Amino acid sequence: MRRLSIIALCCLVLQLIVPTPAQAWWERIEEWSGPGPFNGWMLSGRLVCFTTEDEQSHIAAGGVLYSACRLKGGKRRASIDLDMGFLWADDNPKFANGQRISLTTLEPSFSWRVIDNPDWDFFDYGLGAGLYWVSSKAFPSVRGTFLEPVRLDFHATTTMLGDKKPGERSPRWWLGLPVFRFGLMVFPAGHDTSAFAASPGTAQRISRDWVRSYGIFVDLEQLLNK
Repeated sequence: MRRLSIIALCCLVLQLIVPTPAQAWWERIEEWSGPGPFNGWMLSGRLVCFTTEDEQSHIAAGGVLYSACRLKGGKRRASIDLDMGFLWADDNPKFANGQRISLTTLEPSFSWRVIDNPDWDFFDYGLGAGLYWVSSKAFPSVRGTFLEPVRLDFHATTTMLGDKKPGERSPRWWLGLPVFRFGLMVFPAGHDTSAFAASPGTAQRISRDWVRSYGIFVDLEQLLNK
């Protein structure tokens, strides 16, 4: 019930802040020094966009009826995002008696298109920090914080998308739909694996946990903006 309440609250916040969602994700987070690996979905909305033209930078707040990233001819250079993850790990006999373990994350993040050259702007660098909740029928919910000091998003370059006319999409806009993500996450407080109902003999205290994450998503910004 607590996990459902968290999911409902996160979805409501995203709908209020960004009426038009920016992205839809699939994500995989590597196995911790404990349960995992986790697979599932992530939703991301752009809250603030910074473009190559100052007059086209917008801030979206609760009740504002437009997307923060309706660029209208400008090119996004950086953005502040809100990411929500809904992942799970199944059938690990070492934890939770083999039952499903659910992982929910809420993460504000900053993303920056490092290279401004349209021939080479094929990746964004990002970083963020957030909260996580771990739940299962086998143990009480566990929550904590995490950092993501490295996040790389790989996508088509501006040149690949083609020159666009005012009020129209780029001629090869569909090339900008797939984005591939690699991230490096750290749980600075670590984990006490006994909190995840570890099987006898496997419980231990992990002081700090570093894991890699991978994602494939569809960038709906390409569909929404002209």
